[in-house]
Amino acid sequence: MDLPFDTVLSASSSFLKKFRTRNQHDQRLLSRQYSYQRDLLDDSSNDIRICLVRSKLNVRNQPTRLFAVKVFVHPQKNRFRLYTRRVTAEFCIAHTLQHPNVVRVIELLHNDHGDLCQVMEYCDAGSLLDLLTQVNHLTHDEADCFFKQLLHAVQYIHSVGVAHRNLKPENILLTKQGTLKITDFCYAECFRLPWAAPLKRSFQERSIQHRELKGTIAYMAPEQFTKAAFDPAAGDMWAIGIIYFAMRSGRLPWKRATEEDAFYRQYLADLENGRVNKYMDFVSTQTHRHVLYSILQPSPRYRFTATQVLDSDWIRETKLCAAASGSMQST
Repeated sequence: MDLPFDTVLSASSSFLKKFRTRNQHDQRLLSRQYSYQRDLLDDSSNDIRICLVRSKLNVRNQPTRLFAVKVFVHPQKNRFRLYTRRVTAEFCIAHTLQHPNVVRVIELLHNDHGDLCQVMEYCDAGSLLDLLTQVNHLTHDEADCFFKQLLHAVQYIHSVGVAHRNLKPENILLTKQGTLKITDFCYAECFRLPWAAPLKRSFQERSIQHRELKGTIAYMAPEQFTKAAFDPAAGDMWAIGIIYFAMRSGRLPWKRATEEDAFYRQYLADLENGRVNKYMDFVSTQTHRHVLYSILQPSPRYRFTATQVLDSDWIRETKLCAAASGSMQST
């Protein structure tokens, strides 16, 4: 079932109570703990700013640390309650996630203008989109290393009952040591409680109802364009298949996964007739191609999960760079 904002918020009620108390007494402002450095992103159309800040706390004579801050510009007063609920819901989900391939969300504060500000770890190499814009496409080894890290991140969030629902290169950050981290949980949803046993996919599909499009069209699975119930975790898997395609080819396979799209229609025809799609020529072996086709499986019931992909010979044989390997061993 789709957990509404109130359910997410009630699961973190102890945090919310403390957060409201701090606001009432105006004891914690962003400017008291962090100093502004520069803007990283200013998306005025979505009323979102991301900036770089430096901690004012000097621990044991160590250099002060840099952090990223996502500033949610507050709306008009008549929408302030919804704004607060949405921002706090995103924070409550992201703050509970602890994994080396997920951006760590540290705290939620107000700035001097009354905007809610989410303090996060800073990834110093920009986004995967930035990298692809510079180099167009990645080599086999580079793409596979990032892909394996992305799979570990998705496997983890799904294991605790969270679906991201907007995975794309813009929402994948990198460090200069080669570690990949997913970010931006504004569309994320809890599809089950983390301590509950995973549902069988057939039951999960019937249990989760979504009536609105969420995410980015080019990365959305075909079932998301219908009015039928669907599994949001399977939607995440489709998105990472598109991301791998983009990493290796430097472009997207189609604009949207519907039969109105000629490229997607050709993909379906090739799949039905057992032909290799001409745009999949970057996949070097039949084994790799089978896994990628199993991720980009039009039927969500038969689509591979992150665990299934990680268990494939392809991914098990993929070597991570030193930084990524070390971060995984520390978990």
